[in-house]
Amino acid sequence: MSAQWLNTLAESPWATAISAFVFGVCCGWLIGARAGGMGAKSNGELGKTADDPRLSAMQEELAAARTLLDDPVEDAADISYHVNELDDSINRANGRLKRLAAAVKKARASD
Repeated sequence: MSAQWLNTLAESPWATAISAFVFGVCCGWLIGARAGGMGAKSNGELGKTADDPRLSAMQEELAAARTLLDDPVEDAADISYHVNELDDSINRANGRLKRLAAAVKKARASD
């Protein structure tokens, strides 16, 4: 009797769909738990990172870049100057972001 039930289950299209759903839920749960999601930091620790001076410096750089983008320019020399300034500010923000990501990765590794 059990072999017949197993054959019927294996031939059903619902068995494949249900097993795929369960597999997806398990993988999502594992990935979320590994990434520290799913309520792991629900006690408000995520909001504290906004006071980090590195983040505020990055926000200032991005605001300066947006200001440079919105600034109207008339001639090619001004355009070249603004593009260079924009590139420099984006590179500085990118460097800060890389250092911040490395610090987060290091902190996660120490946990």
